[in-house]
Amino acid sequence: MNALVIGRGSMGRRRIRDLTALGVEVESWDPIQDHMIPLLAGYDFRVISTPPMTHFKYADTRIACFTEADTVFVESGPQRFPSATPLFCADIVRITASDNPRPIAYALHVGQHIDDWHPGADPATYYAYRDETGPTREMVPFELIWLTRWLGPVVDVCGQRDQYFAQLIVKHASGARGSILIDTLSRPAIRRFTAKGSDWRRSYDISYTEEAYLREMRALVAAVKGEAPWPYSQAEEAANLEVLRTIE
Repeated sequence: MNALVIGRGSMGRRRIRDLTALGVEVESWDPIQDHMIPLLAGYDFRVISTPPMTHFKYADTRIACFTEADTVFVESGPQRFPSATPLFCADIVRITASDNPRPIAYALHVGQHIDDWHPGADPATYYAYRDETGPTREMVPFELIWLTRWLGPVVDVCGQRDQYFAQLIVKHASGARGSILIDTLSRPAIRRFTAKGSDWRRSYDISYTEEAYLREMRALVAAVKGEAPWPYSQAEEAANLEVLRTIE
């Protein structure tokens, strides 16, 4: 099995490493570093690890395409696999385990100073410094991947967003209500989730290990081979992006 990874930034390099470890024959192309455009055909699938506003340039509905977390809904197709990294995070798997009670209310705070996302990155060119693709946009649909899978789609939302903060109050189809805060000023970084039931309260610190990304690529290979369904649908992605658009 072979794959083309488009983009060799931090995520692209991670995807190359993990796919190679899984026995996939990987070639890569970086639109910024490489002047020669390769033949994009002839691969079993593509992994698109470029900035969100460029995903549409490299997606092809005729072949299997995996795209990183997006803030702009890419044209749908039968073989497009939107990133679902939170579903492979061990901490989140534990929180959402079937034997855990679902909360009636929760609070999620995700924060990291923008200068610490990629230390040394040039603010003039790095996409995270752009308002339309920055963390306060990107992290809203990213966190909703697991929250909506666990608690149901968002049926009501109010909030606001700017360059430094995204604040949402959401109601899920299950009846659970949540407060979500994304910020780009926190030092040290934080990903803290607190869940509340009628007579219980639990708090968790969530972290992403390299194993989460490896599990995601293993699931992608299985989905491309037709051995297992991809766990995050394009319809779910579109609904979560609509939540972002609503607060904007």
